[in-house]
Amino acid sequence: MRDGAALEAADFAGAAHATIAGYGGDVLGFVMAVLRDESAAQEVFAQFCEDLRRALPKFRREASARTWAYKLARAALAHFGCDPFRRRAEPFASEDYAALVVRVSSQLAKEQASTRLEAARAALDADDQQLLVLRVDRKLAWTEVADVMDVDASVLRKRFERIKHRLRAVVLA
Repeated sequence: MRDGAALEAADFAGAAHATIAGYGGDVLGFVMAVLRDESAAQEVFAQFCEDLRRALPKFRREASARTWAYKLARAALAHFGCDPFRRRAEPFASEDYAALVVRVSSQLAKEQASTRLEAARAALDADDQQLLVLRVDRKLAWTEVADVMDVDASVLRKRFERIKHRLRAVVLA
């Protein structure tokens, strides 16, 4: 939502579209990096888009739209892990959103590459993976990462240092 005009005008459908178009690739990349399963990532991303569309009227702008989007994506990831009925027949009410998901996911699929570091990152637990993706891949500030993960920034920095040492040991081995 790089342009908040739609939100100011209470055009929530337009604001949802702008937010997904603006941050969708980053959010989908975050979800793919955590799940490492394109089908599951697309399902979580679809849920994120639906959650975003529903939550926009309640967005109070206490955080940036980018941070808020990652927070919604993290919630969608958590719900996905707990949902016994993961497959949904139709995650979107609108074909416009479905087309947007397909476009964003196909762009991201072209960018994916497999490396030794990727394998090492895959072995990390979910919170450590999310921390790495948000801080390193998405370049969020420590305050934004702390807001998304609901953990103090100093705790996250220490955890980040431990993760770096573990990854270095694996990559250099």
